[in-house]
Amino acid sequence: MSDSNSLKLHIALPRDFSKPVDDPYNRHWHEEPFISVDTQVIADMNLHRPLNWVRYLGFTIVGEPGELSSSKDSIVAPGPLSFDTTTILYFHTRGLVNPADFRAGATETSTQVSGSRCAEFASDVSERDGRCFFTSRVPLSCDAVHLIRHNKGDNYIDMATNSTVSTIDDPRNGLLLNIVVHRFLGLNLCAILHTPNMYMISTDVHNNYPAMQRMLTLQHFRSLESEHDLCPPNCTKPIPDSPTFPPLVIFDFCYGSAALKAWGNPAFLGDALAESQSSYYTGGQQALQERKAHKDQQRKRNKHSRNAHDNAAQGMEIDAWDVLLMFRGKYFEVPVDDNPERGTGCPKEVHEKVSSWLESSD
Repeated sequence: MSDSNSLKLHIALPRDFSKPVDDPYNRHWHEEPFISVDTQVIADMNLHRPLNWVRYLGFTIVGEPGELSSSKDSIVAPGPLSFDTTTILYFHTRGLVNPADFRAGATETSTQVSGSRCAEFASDVSERDGRCFFTSRVPLSCDAVHLIRHNKGDNYIDMATNSTVSTIDDPRNGLLLNIVVHRFLGLNLCAILHTPNMYMISTDVHNNYPAMQRMLTLQHFRSLESEHDLCPPNCTKPIPDSPTFPPLVIFDFCYGSAALKAWGNPAFLGDALAESQSSYYTGGQQALQERKAHKDQQRKRNKHSRNAHDNAAQGMEIDAWDVLLMFRGKYFEVPVDDNPERGTGCPKEVHEKVSSWLESSD
């Protein structure tokens, strides 16, 4: 790759991956760029707002939103991306960095594996897609492809998707693709972009669709000597409304992994990322349990907030007298009374109100 014709993207890595990267004592900018992309490759993508694509690229690589800058010291809005000269940009993030797994892809296609689960996976994906998702080739020339490789296993995909998909043979981890697209994906020659995403809308990729139309686009990561009709560059298809279709988090994860493999600086694909990559492998189980515990706590807090908001909206604020009245009935075996005018027990309205509040606090 020519130095005079590339995008060089710098990304600060934390010295300690367990702490936020916005801590200046934990943030470390390397002299070498994190990735380098031939600008001809970007030009061939026909992007209408290429800087938004660069932002999305940074997000998929580090797993954390950020801002582009022409300076590593502060946020300085960059000018238009040039395809004729070197462009140096810096991706500033704030939170906990969790880089994509550069070992998620491979230099060969996924091997065909046997077993009842895989047979069911292939059957479900083929029935859902019918033909090659991008080229409409007949099933005979297609494979039911694991987007996250089969040999990674269930724990791995659970980690990679934040428990959105828990088993590697879930049809939501698959697409029916012709054998050439399958081969190109396996070699990191291309990747699948979904729009709209955090930084891009669908018209950034294709003018013939509405801005918020959910789309998948097959992007080539290398300029090929000749176009291949079985793996057409920038081929765009709408995402079907199907509960068994892959969730967007899988496309984000695979995109970042493929980008690291195709364009990543070899200096980062070893010691620099060793600590973060361990979460997908040796330390994955513990990290998964911690992530699930955090997710459960967040879900309970959200539930409590929703219930409190609903109660307030309905004039059902909980006060101390309601609680005392219910507990009096509970511990002195006073019955719930659906007729408050009788005054013989705990009013049913109070009982239901406090019970709902207690459940939301669990």
